[in-house]
Amino acid sequence: MKSTLLKLGINCACLLLAQNSFANLIVFPTRVELKGRQKSAQFSVRHNFTETKEVNVSAAFYKMNANGKMTQIQKDPEKQEWSLIPALRFSPRQVTLKPGETQTIRLRVYSKGELNEGVYRAHLIFTPNDVPKEEIANNSKSKKKELNMNLKFIVSLAVPVYYTAGDPKSSVTIGNQRIEGEKEDKFFTFDLLRKGEGLVRGDAHLMINSEGSKSKEIGLIRELATYVPKRSVKMPLQKENLALLKKGAKLTLEFRKSKKPEADDDEQDDKVLSSAELVL
Repeated sequence: MKSTLLKLGINCACLLLAQNSFANLIVFPTRVELKGRQKSAQFSVRHNFTETKEVNVSAAFYKMNANGKMTQIQKDPEKQEWSLIPALRFSPRQVTLKPGETQTIRLRVYSKGELNEGVYRAHLIFTPNDVPKEEIANNSKSKKKELNMNLKFIVSLAVPVYYTAGDPKSSVTIGNQRIEGEKEDKFFTFDLLRKGEGLVRGDAHLMINSEGSKSKEIGLIRELATYVPKRSVKMPLQKENLALLKKGAKLTLEFRKSKKPEADDDEQDDKVLSSAELVL
């Protein structure tokens, strides 16, 4: 039987949302919120590679589905509802960084006409050129089979940018809270319900209170946001806390205002935006 040759090339584009660093690429701040006359901001971009790198900067628009999944809109992202891309100006769009060097990216919101009231958004995408390549080669000497695989990973960081025009109102409530999963793989699942056109983002804290014991936090999701009227959220429960889920125990979920990226630890705003209870 003649030997066969299988060549497989895979390009993996990995986009990390709302992260300020991955490996040696660092971007700060992790998000930008502008409003009214405040229309400008800047980013610091730094890399700790051992060689000089180029970092490309571009803008993208993402849509969220009911499960919170973000999908990049490839076709006409500037025409999407609430897209900030048409009004977003930023420079430079490519920087060359030596090891340990930091450079600044400046952005500004500019619109020829007055924007309708609401929250506009986009993501700035930071992509390093000449990212490391990982090649996996397994050339079998067998006469029956030869396998050659080449893997190329492209890693980008995506930082959200929001601009609020006017004074849009919004509120958030929690609904349909429940425990899901089996055995040691359990989740606290709930719906985040938004009303209005304002930005809804916060930290979800889950506490449990059993008879005769103090309240204990058993779940936390930071920077939880929704762009849709109804978003379903699954919060993983740690194995060591599953024994607390006894009949009669009370679970309290609080959705609290998020801390701003530039705020100090002692400036944390724990204002509760919404709360809900579930008795097991």
